[in-house]
Amino acid sequence: MCGSGTNGLYGMVTARHLKLMGYDPTIFLVNEYNASRPDGFKLFTQLKKQVLAFNIPILSSLPSNISHITATHSLIVDAVFGVGYDRFKYAALPRNNKYRYAVNVLRQINKVKVGRRPIVSIDLPSGWDTNIGNYEGHHINPEMLVSLIAPKLGVVEFFGKYHYVAGNYLPSILNEKYQVYVPRYNGSDCLIPIETQVEETTETAEMYHV
Repeated sequence: MCGSGTNGLYGMVTARHLKLMGYDPTIFLVNEYNASRPDGFKLFTQLKKQVLAFNIPILSSLPSNISHITATHSLIVDAVFGVGYDRFKYAALPRNNKYRYAVNVLRQINKVKVGRRPIVSIDLPSGWDTNIGNYEGHHINPEMLVSLIAPKLGVVEFFGKYHYVAGNYLPSILNEKYQVYVPRYNGSDCLIPIETQVEETTETAEMYHV
């Protein structure tokens, strides 16, 4: 599920890599990229051409039946919102807004108990605030989070089973200037596992057979 910002671009790249690895992804594009941002729009257009060239379907709407989504997909990648999410702007959106619908679908998938599918969020779970996290308490709690560059302050309360940091491309001078803590990568590794405090639930235990 891809939004129309930078996180959505990461989602499209993820779909492309999954296809190269032999999987059969489908992209749900919440909205087209904002053409008023020329650099991002150009990249979006290029990525869209690439995923279509790989025969990756791009949907502009989702089935209203959540069980159909979970029956036809084994994993959900959440790339709707990222660090640019503004909870005040979101609160002002009309009820029939596409982004509200997308976040609501993620919540419903997250609540499924029989045939539940894990959700992997890119950088920040959609609906979470960068600094204060799941501030309303009813947004999604993904099974996996991939933080980009460094974990954001708001994910201190992330209780999913897997947490990784990816994106070893921030110069050390910027780390020092902005006091960003980036874990040390080993060799050519592109991911670093972060220990999380898993909140034990029956659903989590059944999903991972623990």
